Amino acid sequence: MRSALATKEAYLQEGRHQLEAFVRATKAVYDRSIAEVEWERTALDAECVEVVTAREAAAKALRELQG
Repeated sequence: MRSALATKEAYLQEGRHQLEAFVRATKAVYDRSIAEVEWERTALDAECVEVVTAREAAAKALRELQG
């Protein structure tokens, strides 16, 4: 009976270790994905500022040409 419990405990411990490894790997992928999303958002924000600035400059140039 005792050896059956020890075997079961070892089996459960191994399963727990596998789950912990899976959680660590999943967290690493998640953290990397979040970092990539933040980087892309920052790049898009910068590009948006450039586009708005260019649009404002074009509108100003058009107003100067018209009047």
